Amino acid sequence: MCATDDPKKTQHLLALDGAKERLCLFKEDLLEEGSFDSAIDGCEGVFHTASPVLINVTDPQHWYKLSKILAEEAAWKFAKVNGIDMVTVNPGWVIGPLFQPTFNATVEPILKYVNRTTHARDERALDAVVPVWVDVRDTANAHVLAFENPSANGRYCLVGSTISCSKVMKILPEIFPNLILPDNSEDDHDEPLCQPTRCPRRRQKA
Repeated sequence: MCATDDPKKTQHLLALDGAKERLCLFKEDLLEEGSFDSAIDGCEGVFHTASPVLINVTDPQHWYKLSKILAEEAAWKFAKVNGIDMVTVNPGWVIGPLFQPTFNATVEPILKYVNRTTHARDERALDAVVPVWVDVRDTANAHVLAFENPSANGRYCLVGSTISCSKVMKILPEIFPNLILPDNSEDDHDEPLCQPTRCPRRRQKA
């Protein structure tokens, strides 16, 4: 087992079945070239699911999206030059059960809305957003399928459904009756922009 210095970030991982025998954790830096060399040495496959982004900027969403695009472009170039068999999986707004004990960046905007800690301007913007949602479990399974299926190649976009944030706010009280949510949306965007595409929760045989 590789040592780590932040139990809050690792305890839920170390508690997994078989973690003692099969899990090894490394502390690395996405912005440091070569930082992951020792971690991936000898691996048959690598799941790279993080992209560096600085949130202390004027428009963090813009820079986050740009960082994802640039990271994928760089990965494709690197894979081509080095003869690496690479597949990219591009999910929408990933939601679902939290694995870690803390909230992530995907949940925070909705949590701020629920707690009324969001600026009124941002609330109106959130009301009008119609995200492409995808379950985190489907996202994980899609990554496994992309690795295990030899015929997988190129880019895959994951779409579970398209539901407006304003409609999500209407669904939440049905699940959590004690929630009292703000109702300041002037327009409802309840109709999906496209029909949902399901990612089956099973392993596809090669």
